[in-house]
Amino acid sequence: MNEEKFLQIWNNICVPTIGVIIEEAGGKIEFDLAKREGIFAIYKENRSAAKKFLRDGADQLLDRHKVVSCFQGAIIGASPLVPRKDIVFEQKDPEWVHLYLANEMLAFSASLNLMHDFVLDRATVENNNTDQVIFGKFKDKFHFPECQHVPFKVHAFRVLNYEKRHSVYNIFSWSMIFFWIEAYTRMSRIHALENSEAASLNTLNKAV
Repeated sequence: MNEEKFLQIWNNICVPTIGVIIEEAGGKIEFDLAKREGIFAIYKENRSAAKKFLRDGADQLLDRHKVVSCFQGAIIGASPLVPRKDIVFEQKDPEWVHLYLANEMLAFSASLNLMHDFVLDRATVENNNTDQVIFGKFKDKFHFPECQHVPFKVHAFRVLNYEKRHSVYNIFSWSMIFFWIEAYTRMSRIHALENSEAASLNTLNKAV
């Protein structure tokens, strides 16, 4: 991914997501423009580190899950969403979570949107009708497993927050997480579609 492509992704995916997060925070956070330039630089560092670890050539492309992981790590590394200097936050404020986890929300949500675009682009190129339905015809872009206490996404935000605070972001762990999110979505929706078709056929048979 070159800088031109990165900027296109940033404008199409990240900018709208930033707007939503700032609005949900009641305008109490803002985007630090000074940190914007550093995001692509961190992305390139992540990409180079991944290729070096894998011992691939400089021209070898990373798969989409590693690219998305590098992208997410760049946002977390820069953490461009910051509290406004003229506002004092307290933990009792309803918008507190949007300050505490704003960059994590941005990184994970934007990365999921990027992966979704990658999946649909590939499905179009390969004329994969199944993936076009699975990832293009449902309201939610991905399907997550149910968690006992908090939604899956909140767990993801918390993991990212821990990794940011301790400087231990792992490109390959997150690439596997993104791989399994995609695989889980594909598996669960194929199962749902099969059940729906079976139910429709059963209804038809009863009517005959």
